[in-house]
Amino acid sequence: IITCSLLSIFQMKIAFSLGIKVGRVETVCLFELIGIFTTYLLVLSSQESWGDAYTILFYVLHKGFIKSTDGITKGLIMQQIPRDERGKWASYQSALNKGTPVAALLGGWIADRYGLLRCFEVSMAIELFALIPLSFLHRSGRVVD
Repeated sequence: IITCSLLSIFQMKIAFSLGIKVGRVETVCLFELIGIFTTYLLVLSSQESWGDAYTILFYVLHKGFIKSTDGITKGLIMQQIPRDERGKWASYQSALNKGTPVAALLGGWIADRYGLLRCFEVSMAIELFALIPLSFLHRSGRVVD
C-alpha cells in the first residue's frame, strides 16, 4: 500500500510537470493510454501466469497512471463551465460517480459470461471512447494551458 501510494504521488507530480510543458490535454491522453495498456498487461499477466510480482506491478502502474490525472481532468472540465454553474456541475459529477456499482455488476456479468479478458477489452474500449470528447475540446482551442 505504501509503495502504491508513493508511486501514485510520483506519477501525479510527473503528470502536472508534463502538463505544464506539453499541455494538459496531451498529458491526460498519454497517461490514460498508458493506463489502458497496463490494464491489458495486468489481465494478460494474470491469465498467462507470469507470476504475482508482474500482476502487482501492472496493477500499481495502472492505478497510478489512471488516477494521477484526475485533478488535471477536473480542471479542464471546470474551465469549460461558467463560474455560476460549477456547483451544479460538481453535484452532477458526484451523482455520476454513484454509477460505479452498476459498472461492477455489468463487468461481473461480462466476465462470467465471456471471460475476464473480454471484460477488460470492453472496459478498455469505453476508456478509449471517453478520450474522444477530450480531444475535441483540445481542437476547439477552448483550453488555456
